[in-house]
Amino acid sequence: MPSGVNFSFAWKSDTNSNQRNSKNTNSKSSNGQTRRTTPQSTSTTEIRIKLWGKSAIEPKIRGAYERLKSEYPQVALPNEKLDSFIQKVFQPKISQQCVLKNQSFNGEEKGHVIRRAAIYNLKSSYLSKRLPEDKYVVFYGRVTNGEFVIDDLKVIDNPKKKADAYEAKYTFYYDGPNHANALYDITQTAAENAELIGGEISSWNDYLDWKKQLAEMRIKGIKYIAVRVNLEEQQMSFLTVAPNKEALDEFKIALFRNEMSVFSNDYSTDRWKFEFNREIQNSPNSDNGIALQFIDFGEQHVLRNMGYLSGWDEQREYCKKDKKDRNRYNIGYFITELRNNYPNAYLCELKFDLSSNGSSIVERKIRRNGGLNEDDAEDLINEFYGEGYIAASQIGDFALIGRLKGAIRDLVNGKSVSQNLDEWLFDIGKARVSKKIDSIDKWQNEDINEEQKMAVKKVLAAPDVCLIQGPPGTGKTTVIAEAIYQLVVRGKRVLVTSQANLAVDNALERLITNPNVRAIRLGDYKKITESVDNITERKVLETFYNSIEDYVNREYVAGWDEEDEIIRTYDEDKHFVLDSYDAQRNIKIEIRDTERKIAEVEQEIDLVMKDSERESEIEIMHEAEKASIQLIRLYCQGTVSNVNFALSKDSISRVYKVIERSLMDLKAKGIVLTRAKIELEKLSLPTRLRQANDVVYSILISARQLIDVCSNIESGIDIDSNQELENLKAQQKVLMEKMVTDATPEVISEWQNISNQIKDFNEQGAGGAEALRELFVFDEEDMDISKFIENTLMENKDAIYEMLNAVNIELSNIEESFVNGHNIFEEKISNLEIELDELKSEIESKSHLADEMTERLEDIYRKYNADEDDIIQRIETKKEQVNVGNHKINREKWEPIFRGFSEWIADIPDFVQENDMYLDSYVNGCNVVGVSCTENTRTLTEKGFDDFDVVIIDEVSKATPPELLIPLIKGRKAVLVGDHRQLPPLFNEHEKSYFELVATQEDEVLPGEFQLSKDDFEKYKDMVTSSLFQRYFENGSQEIKHSLLIQYRMHSDIMDIVNFFYDGKLKDGAKNPDAAMHKAHNLTIDTIVGTEMIIPKRHAYWFDSSTLRGEKIFEQRKKGSTSTENILECYMILELLKKMEFKYANQNIERPVSVGIISFYFDQVKSIRNVIKEEHFHYINIEINTVDRFQGKEKEIIIVSLVRNTKSERRSIDSHIAAFQRINVGFSRAQNLLIVVGASEMYANQPVMLTDMDNGEKKEAFVYKEIIEMLDMKGTYYQSDDIITDVVADEVFESIKEMEVKNQ
Repeated sequence: MPSGVNFSFAWKSDTNSNQRNSKNTNSKSSNGQTRRTTPQSTSTTEIRIKLWGKSAIEPKIRGAYERLKSEYPQVALPNEKLDSFIQKVFQPKISQQCVLKNQSFNGEEKGHVIRRAAIYNLKSSYLSKRLPEDKYVVFYGRVTNGEFVIDDLKVIDNPKKKADAYEAKYTFYYDGPNHANALYDITQTAAENAELIGGEISSWNDYLDWKKQLAEMRIKGIKYIAVRVNLEEQQMSFLTVAPNKEALDEFKIALFRNEMSVFSNDYSTDRWKFEFNREIQNSPNSDNGIALQFIDFGEQHVLRNMGYLSGWDEQREYCKKDKKDRNRYNIGYFITELRNNYPNAYLCELKFDLSSNGSSIVERKIRRNGGLNEDDAEDLINEFYGEGYIAASQIGDFALIGRLKGAIRDLVNGKSVSQNLDEWLFDIGKARVSKKIDSIDKWQNEDINEEQKMAVKKVLAAPDVCLIQGPPGTGKTTVIAEAIYQLVVRGKRVLVTSQANLAVDNALERLITNPNVRAIRLGDYKKITESVDNITERKVLETFYNSIEDYVNREYVAGWDEEDEIIRTYDEDKHFVLDSYDAQRNIKIEIRDTERKIAEVEQEIDLVMKDSERESEIEIMHEAEKASIQLIRLYCQGTVSNVNFALSKDSISRVYKVIERSLMDLKAKGIVLTRAKIELEKLSLPTRLRQANDVVYSILISARQLIDVCSNIESGIDIDSNQELENLKAQQKVLMEKMVTDATPEVISEWQNISNQIKDFNEQGAGGAEALRELFVFDEEDMDISKFIENTLMENKDAIYEMLNAVNIELSNIEESFVNGHNIFEEKISNLEIELDELKSEIESKSHLADEMTERLEDIYRKYNADEDDIIQRIETKKEQVNVGNHKINREKWEPIFRGFSEWIADIPDFVQENDMYLDSYVNGCNVVGVSCTENTRTLTEKGFDDFDVVIIDEVSKATPPELLIPLIKGRKAVLVGDHRQLPPLFNEHEKSYFELVATQEDEVLPGEFQLSKDDFEKYKDMVTSSLFQRYFENGSQEIKHSLLIQYRMHSDIMDIVNFFYDGKLKDGAKNPDAAMHKAHNLTIDTIVGTEMIIPKRHAYWFDSSTLRGEKIFEQRKKGSTSTENILECYMILELLKKMEFKYANQNIERPVSVGIISFYFDQVKSIRNVIKEEHFHYINIEINTVDRFQGKEKEIIIVSLVRNTKSERRSIDSHIAAFQRINVGFSRAQNLLIVVGASEMYANQPVMLTDMDNGEKKEAFVYKEIIEMLDMKGTYYQSDDIITDVVADEVFESIKEMEVKNQ
């Protein structure tokens, strides 16, 4: 060992001095290899660095160097080469005090060591003048052929020298390979820190190895050759093909036991059957596939049945194209190839729910368009290839496990940005504590409460890590958003991450519009919510341009516009004053002219009214005359038999003129209807008018009488007989016979009336030709009168008819003239009154205008403190006082540029070219980055994000420790946000925690299937439960942790239930009645017998599903499935939904009420969806999913289906239903109403292991029993019989029986 070498071992404080000064202390690792626990001496102090020269510099170091120059421009000249910079830091042939660290690791090949090292200059005269104090540039690289090849660099704050670090004086050379190099000796064995590798890190690696082994054993897959979407059912269908029926059956078992994903052809080494390609994890094209939830099987056929294949190519054109463009093939091609390779191939249609991305698209389109149309199929199917593989989602674990192992290796090798991470990560007590918590002057969100403000202050103050516990509805996202803002305005770069994409997006959504925040959301855009789509790589530059435009407009252009508006207002006031004098004078003249017109119109109305009064008198006479006219018309038509009238002079004159010609014609033919004559010129005399009416009356009577005779003749009745008289005699005879038996007054009166009519006929001698004689002119006295009359009448019948019809028409014209005459006066008066109203309105309008002008003039006088004489001068003075040049920048120079900027943005056709030119630069300058916890590290490093000042990880409880490590190693400080009383990490099927999987697996494992052992569980328990965050929170210093305990989401009734999981510490944030009103569910639902059940003042209910009609009902499980369902609970939920829909339909609500239905098993989710799919809901908007898909969401109404009710009850802390974290999440999604549907007998007997929030002590509690008892006390505990009718009960029993038969 050369002189001057000084080792400083500081990993564990209890390491004794003998160990620290030992030259070579070795121990055996678990794999039998020698492990170095202290640095060894080297044979040289020379270090040789390879210069890049003219060789192409590797992208990673090139990007790191450019970022260094960007962040610290003083470090290197803009165009300075990397080689030049390296030689300035490590001066050639000069001894310099440096720190070296071995970062070598074992390669895949046994015994092969990948030589790597890190080095930084402690006393660089060059960097010390150009970097802030306590900042150092650390160079990372590989050792090849005796040279140090630098491939990365980072700026580190005050780096700590750990036990595996070498500090000494070294001399640097650039003279090529194959020379002595101190780094070669240091890196000859893998760098392993005994304290790290032998502790939790070792168990992390073991866990990942075991998980990889487990994933390999579970991997099953099947080829698909076509895909299509069913818009009506909102399902995806894949046409899969297996080599034979046995292979299909084997895959079906895996299908029931694993979550499935869709993968590209690259994931299989075989073209037609699934053979997992393990090299894909190292490929840049690797991904985690598209996860889908299996629903059901479609038709299954042997390959030769071709009729089944019609329609499978219809949507192929929408599918994603792979690099080989296999989508150009159709079903016929695939079938031919399959027959050549697998003649016994078997086809099977598999139906799945839409992907998470597809579900989001559907929700968005229904919200925007009210429904789906055929064109939407393209958007739902274009994330899938036209052919590929469906395989267990564990395939994605391989790439993830590789990333996790890489993160562990970086931690071990000291490549974490934080120099203290490896200390507090395993012992939270070693996290540094701030001595002071500073106040904050300006808050982005002024509405956050004091508790939330304290959490943000602790985030800023904590040197290493801050822990925030955020129970449901307490505003942890609000705290995260505020903390990001406060960090950004202090010049920090922040990474926001979570295992759940939704949690990341919720935090970023609140910061998008803040100009201080330049945020970008990285990752698969299909998994990113719509709310932050505008800050994804595709749109972030456009969003940035728009934000610049908004900033420029707000800071500059708006000020100029405001100034212009002020001057314009002054000019308007001036012109108004000048114009108002003439305007007011003109208005007065116009008002006088209008008043004169009004007088003229009023005079004309008076004249018309007088004429109208006279016309009214005439109208009265006309009304009386109308009755006569109508009666005459009816008589002429033969409708009435009697007529009596009195026509006016004009009317009788018009009628007589009509019939006068007919009278003359008839007389010439021997018919004389009247022998009198009317003198029309003398009708003004009343006596003459009465005589004229009598004459016309006589004419009409005679004409009508002759018409009747004609009718008799045509009917064969002799002219000498009188049919009317005969009819009267017949009626008299009938009445006489009736009086014999029923001599009522009515009958007697009617008999007398008939007898009088007969008497009149006899007295008048009516009847026969003699009665008609005087109406005819006879030439011979001895002629046959009857024959003459009959012949004459029949010859002139039509003439008589025409005369009566002419009279009828003329009378109609007369009657119509009465109406028209009256309407003319009404119309004329109406028009004049309209004109008058318009003139009056004109005066009113002009008067109002004059008043407004006067009022505005007075306002202007007051505004300028002036009068009529000096107002113009005062306005000019005000204009001169506006300082046009008083701006942040020169307006004349910048205004055209700024105003043109908006036009330039509007003219950009798309941002493809802009992104090509500027996107990388913009992204590298972002100060907030959002990404999921397990995102491929390339996503960050390729964008230049190697380190962050602060890493904020949300939903910490859902991630395993290795998953947290990926983002943790990139930050100088960490903020961990979570709630260990909510969802733990999921292990399988997106519905089971590790506790549940182990506790329920014994009856689920088939012969030969890999089984999880309880030994494995105990070994990796800390890895797959929420214990890491829980351990931190329960043991961390109060100065670095904070609990948010004021919740705003839930009604207090719901909070009372959730509080059983939080020691009663949650408080209701609704402090006033108005806030409580927002939690109203407004439902009144009775039981099936009409008694009170759900009422508006109660907000939490339990419906017991233990029994139905006195019979115990247990959970069900489909054959081959590891999931569970409960048919009774499905029907109970359906009945509740139908009652809610009916009640809300009668309330005229403005929008549908949001309802979430949560279960812990996907089979139950599918069953509920299936039960309600035939129903149509318009007033409630329903989402049905597993609890894991609901974390981070909330709904107005939540219905939780607990499902489990086993025949053999097991009282166990580890049993499934004791997994209170998941049930807590389900309950706490509710805002206004929570309905729990579950077997109370099962749950009341199950204990829950809780940890005291004050002292961390574990305690066993019967939480569910206490919840049920509390609800029973409140009167909100009901049975299935309260909502299930007899008809529905029969359906339930029948459905259970059908499943039992299928399982057999």
